[in-house]
Amino acid sequence: MRIYLIRHGETDYTINKKYCGSSNPPLNEMGINTANILKKYFQNKPINKIYSSDLIRAIETTKIIFPYNKFTKTKLIREMSFGIFEGYDYQYLSKKYTSLYQKWISNPNTTIPKGETFSQFKKRIKKFFNKLIECDKNNNIAVVSHGGVIRLLICEAKVLQGKLDENYSYLDFWNINVDCGSIFVIEWMKNKKLKIRQIKPKGKNEKN
Repeated sequence: MRIYLIRHGETDYTINKKYCGSSNPPLNEMGINTANILKKYFQNKPINKIYSSDLIRAIETTKIIFPYNKFTKTKLIREMSFGIFEGYDYQYLSKKYTSLYQKWISNPNTTIPKGETFSQFKKRIKKFFNKLIECDKNNNIAVVSHGGVIRLLICEAKVLQGKLDENYSYLDFWNINVDCGSIFVIEWMKNKKLKIRQIKPKGKNEKN
């Protein structure tokens, strides 16, 4: 079984470095171009099941890459909700919510009003990961989602590999770089060992 983890294309929030968790901006022109490059990569890849975050930037990416496939939208793989930090960059937050923002940067399990803690986010994504690995091992699955979600799914796969402890830290999470339009593959080999790798389709030159 191969699980393709695909991050949505770029949005204007990405360019302006605004926190974009449950916010719902569409793809910008670069994001659409990137999705079309990914479409060419997946053109002849057999995919049995597709999951997409229910946010617009993921849905638009999914529809471009897989225009003729049915897919399942799910809130389970939304990005982490940043609550009152949504839609603002770090400069604004450092001035507007100085104490709370610095506390959250130091400890991601700090509660942000109307948002999620890292532990809550991790629990939600682990639930989805466990659902994925229960699927038929002969299936190939595509998951179109967000940077934070993909980082956590990779961390959970590394736990299965024995490379991370199940109580992995926020630093382990941030050590994984997931640009817009990135593709990672979690693959079960014939010897039942788990392999994780990144794929870089030809023509993808988006900067994030």
